[in-house]
Amino acid sequence: SVYGGNYGVYGSSVSKSVNPSDIIAGYMMRKGYVQVPEIKPELASQTLIINYGETGRRDIWGGLLGYTIQVTLQFLSAQTHDVVCTSTAEGMGSTEADDIRIAINRALDELFNK
Repeated sequence: SVYGGNYGVYGSSVSKSVNPSDIIAGYMMRKGYVQVPEIKPELASQTLIINYGETGRRDIWGGLLGYTIQVTLQFLSAQTHDVVCTSTAEGMGSTEADDIRIAINRALDELFNK
């Protein structure tokens, strides 16, 4: 926020952003997977493609307590492009970036921590 007054402009600004692919890549690396820059045909049978999408927003208590953001992750076989699995989760934090980060981690935890 920036405020103006008789003695000039003052204030502060806080901004958070998130890159979903960085969160997903970091999680997968921590689990021992390797991120590759391209799909090589000879390794396609060992490669997963991960798609990310925001799939919803839900008000909590009619919006009085805020909202959650829902994300869906889709894992595809790089060889056949068949869906291997999907996972959907919601996140609610203090910013929209936090909502997304929490939702992605919950979706991945659901797949890898069973």
